[in-house]
Amino acid sequence: MTINCEFLDPIDLDESVGMKDFEFSKMDCQYQEATTTPHQVISDGEIYFNLYPNFTYAEIIIIFFLAMFFFIKIYSVIWNFVHDFIIRQKWLR
Repeated sequence: MTINCEFLDPIDLDESVGMKDFEFSKMDCQYQEATTTPHQVISDGEIYFNLYPNFTYAEIIIIFFLAMFFFIKIYSVIWNFVHDFIIRQKWLR
């Protein structure tokens, strides 16, 4: 997404001081979408919120580590159950 903003109408805040102190009273921004992914606009009538269904790299890394942790835990539970079962069978013989 490309955002181009233009600041307009500077106003003088304090004319009594020898230096200029000002701020802009208007900001005109235009943006162009660089992606072709569809997005959903959520609105309550006054406020608009754009929702893009994309994953960021941080989300992908977090999901990867959580999935690896989940699979390692499942594997360890299965390994401990099977390993203990085999050892108990050998001890009973």
